[in-house]
Amino acid sequence: MSIGRDYVFREHWLAMMGQRWYHSRRPGRRLRLALGIYRYALGRARPGERIFDHENLLRCYHLLRLEGGPGAGIDGLSFDDFSPADIAKALRAVSAAIREGRYRPHPTRLVRVRKPGGGFRVLRLRTLVDRVVGKAIHEALKGFFDMRLLPTCFAFRGRSSPLHLLARLFWIMIDQERFVVTTDDIRQAFDNVRIVDAMRAVRRHLDDADLLNMIEIVLRGSEGEARTVGLDQGCPLSPSLFTQTVDLLLDRPYAADPENPPQLRFADNLAAASRDEPEALRAQQRTIELLNIGGMALKGPSQPVDLRDERAQVEILGLIVSRKNGRLRLSVSPDAWTDLASMLEKAHLAPNPARTSSEAITGWVSAYGAAFEGEDRDVIVDIQRIATRLGFHESCQEVNLRKTIRKARERWRSYCDQARQTGNR
Repeated sequence: MSIGRDYVFREHWLAMMGQRWYHSRRPGRRLRLALGIYRYALGRARPGERIFDHENLLRCYHLLRLEGGPGAGIDGLSFDDFSPADIAKALRAVSAAIREGRYRPHPTRLVRVRKPGGGFRVLRLRTLVDRVVGKAIHEALKGFFDMRLLPTCFAFRGRSSPLHLLARLFWIMIDQERFVVTTDDIRQAFDNVRIVDAMRAVRRHLDDADLLNMIEIVLRGSEGEARTVGLDQGCPLSPSLFTQTVDLLLDRPYAADPENPPQLRFADNLAAASRDEPEALRAQQRTIELLNIGGMALKGPSQPVDLRDERAQVEILGLIVSRKNGRLRLSVSPDAWTDLASMLEKAHLAPNPARTSSEAITGWVSAYGAAFEGEDRDVIVDIQRIATRLGFHESCQEVNLRKTIRKARERWRSYCDQARQTGNR
């Protein structure tokens, strides 16, 4: 199913107007908003005229500012360098350039970021105004794109987290008795996406030529037609288009064969649950073949892990899955503990180190709290030991840690219930 310009614009416009309606307390303003929605419902505007309107670009700028994220681009300008008047003037110019067909992204700034497991990831950081343009497209289309992904995809859609994937994997293993797990990563996933494949994935759902052309301009960046491979990780549009591309090249062809065991994906991380090792290896080979067609490859491939052997364990997205006394269990991986220490070290560089460290600890416990069942005291001691060593003992009070752990467990149980309900349909 594809959509035309009317649908894209209506979905984006109604979402934006709905937010303004909710926050407006003046009857006159509410009437004007209602009339705006009515005029839009008649299809009197093209999607690009709203997506790239300077007011919508300014809204996306404020969203980016709230989210934080990548640093300055090649021009060296960050949020702090723009006054409200400056950014409004700059985005009016960008909006006009897009309407007149003159807009082209600036060159990117290359930044090397160390990976927790070793090595470096190279980020291509765009200028702030170019990120705003990518954000505007992303905000307009993300809901529509999310609805068209398979339920086996969990990253870059809504509020999905690694725990959603793990809950679904647990249900599959228990319900279908598939305890042989294979985990793999796609090697340099964003860097190896072909632009032609990304656009082919988008064209499945969109048929507005102007909007498709603008998406391609954003993807190709300053290099234009000369760029044929790679999505910039510093562009807000890249994650959703990466997911759409892998959905086209891997997820759907793999799921179309009922002989393949269930395979779940979180961004470029794959996890498959099989009944035995031969089945796991056949499925892995099929994944390799499909990725090769799209110019991508696995980092490994890794060896299947049979969790029927209670001495075995497998790491998935920072959590270790094992099976004890016939029951699946989670525990925190050493890399996750290293990440906590790294976040606290970086907190010293923040404008408000105490608040930043407290937020880092709370976020980390929220992400991994599902693995702390029955081990509260030991885990709390370990967290406090790391925080104290790095000068943040006041940021990890025991009462707050216990509360966060309890909430994390409740969320995990709700995810498991959702996975069971979805699987039983």
